[in-house]
Amino acid sequence: MSNWLRKTILYLIPVLLTAACGTDDETTAKTDTGETAALRINVAANTTRTVTAQTGTRYDTGKQIGISAKGAETPSDYSYTNVKYTQEAPDGNQEQWTTEQEIVLRRPNATVTAYYPYREGTNPEALSIDCSDGIDWMYCPWTTETLNARWPDITLTMLHAQALLRVELRRQGYAGEGRLKFIKIETSALALTGVVNTTTGTYTTTDTEGTLLQNYIEGEELMLPADPSKVCSDEWFFLPTTFTGSVDITFTVKVDKRTLSTTTTVSADALATGRIHLYALKVMNSELEVSPVTIIPWQTVEDAHNMKPTN
Repeated sequence: MSNWLRKTILYLIPVLLTAACGTDDETTAKTDTGETAALRINVAANTTRTVTAQTGTRYDTGKQIGISAKGAETPSDYSYTNVKYTQEAPDGNQEQWTTEQEIVLRRPNATVTAYYPYREGTNPEALSIDCSDGIDWMYCPWTTETLNARWPDITLTMLHAQALLRVELRRQGYAGEGRLKFIKIETSALALTGVVNTTTGTYTTTDTEGTLLQNYIEGEELMLPADPSKVCSDEWFFLPTTFTGSVDITFTVKVDKRTLSTTTTVSADALATGRIHLYALKVMNSELEVSPVTIIPWQTVEDAHNMKPTN
């Protein structure tokens, strides 16, 4: 073998090896870059009036959520805002979410956020709500799990965007029939309107009246049970306001022809969204008695997920 041929072979061996080794990586890179996949979601809702049963159940058929997406590392990698997804599964314990505008995932990682119920034309960072509407607004903050064309599945855990105030009333020596005409709650600790950022879990309150009034029309009144061991109850959504220390909260009820009232205090650290705030009222012949608030978890989430007012 000539020296020229030997040198040529020795020169070509590393070149060919390099080309062979580089082929797989290069092909993989091209495949990664060209891969696309539609976002696939599961939606886990905490206990709420909008789902069929307890924590972990699914939204009923026809329910709709709004989903937004951006790049996890570079936000501009994706640009989807308030895309409507509809639950189409015939069984509420299953999921089959459909959309007319697919969120298409590529190689870059994405992060998504969602809220319920869907509202057309809404900016998810500025959702105006009125708690008196009785809508159980829910949200999922920006996700942190890996999400891209190779990993297109994500579970959205929906959290309650409001707090819940529940009042339980029981007869304590009251001799009347026990028809409740109205319940009024007055305190600067609660607001009924606000603007919610459903992508981060913060909100601002937009009313300062601090009065919740529930009237009961004739024939549909709440009735005090004759058995003092039993209660009647009602509940309302609200947004906690910003204050320090404690503030008064006054409960007034009209039962039959009597109007009874009582005042207690509530501390700022007792109020948070995602919680049920239970007040027990005892109705007597000439007075109303209230027990200290009992906090009941409405969902189990990290503290950072509990929405706090920003104003």
